[in-house]
Amino acid sequence: MSATLNIIETTTELGLEVVEVVVADSSTPGPAGPGVASGGTAGQVLTKDSGTDFDTSWQDPAGGGALDDLSDVTLTSPQTGDRLEFDGAEWVNTASAAVGPHHTSHENGGTDEIDVTGLSGVLADPQTPDTHVHAGEDITSGTVADARIASTIARDSEVTSAISTAEATAQAALDAHTGDTSAAHAASAISASSATLSGTGTDVQAVLEELDNLLDDHSARHENGGADEISVAGLSGKLADAQNVAVKDAGSTVGTRAGINFIEGSNVTLTINDDAGNDEVDVTIASSGGGSAAADEENLILHMEVFA
Repeated sequence: MSATLNIIETTTELGLEVVEVVVADSSTPGPAGPGVASGGTAGQVLTKDSGTDFDTSWQDPAGGGALDDLSDVTLTSPQTGDRLEFDGAEWVNTASAAVGPHHTSHENGGTDEIDVTGLSGVLADPQTPDTHVHAGEDITSGTVADARIASTIARDSEVTSAISTAEATAQAALDAHTGDTSAAHAASAISASSATLSGTGTDVQAVLEELDNLLDDHSARHENGGADEISVAGLSGKLADAQNVAVKDAGSTVGTRAGINFIEGSNVTLTINDDAGNDEVDVTIASSGGGSAAADEENLILHMEVFA
């Protein structure tokens, strides 16, 4: 047999704590308690009706039952797929935009047109180049179409045609001229001299040959006394012929000759050497014999002048 110890009440009297204890046999039912209110339906909740103990009843849940029970939510004919948006005052339901192909919005003139500047990759379609202008010096190769050449500039075809026409005209005139056997074309009708070149005829070959003859072998014009005499003063190089030298005695010219002959005199010895390396002839004059030193001295003064 088991027993249950129930503490019914605890009080304090006269400074002593009094506990009322009831010991009951577990097999003996105790007094009925207030229990849970009867009734109610599925989904309802037990709700306190007042501040009195055990004053309860079954009620539908207050709030949270539906979205539009909220004070700032208004649902109008909600449909599957609607989305909730805040319009600035309250939350309202709005039909969701269909999600699907939207490429046209990114194409030319679309609401969200794309700028491809700087994007990587190669476009599928060939691109039309922008119009631009090149200066003449920028074009270094290739062929320029006629449409790109100013109308004031002749085309190749026009130049070629003009040249061909001119050549044909000139050839015809030359043929007619060379075939002319009249007296005006005879060689006897041409005269030429060193001073003038004239003639009534037009035998060009004969005139040129005569002019060439006039220019050949004209050195005499540049020689001494010639019409176009040359001065060699200051010219570099050596003349081919030996040049005359004026030999003077005490300032007076004895003679002008191409050569000088040294002769040994009494008590005088000459030593003459050809110094090709220095392009000169060395003459050493030595004196010997009696007499005073002054008498033995020999002074030779040569004055040389080169004449052209």
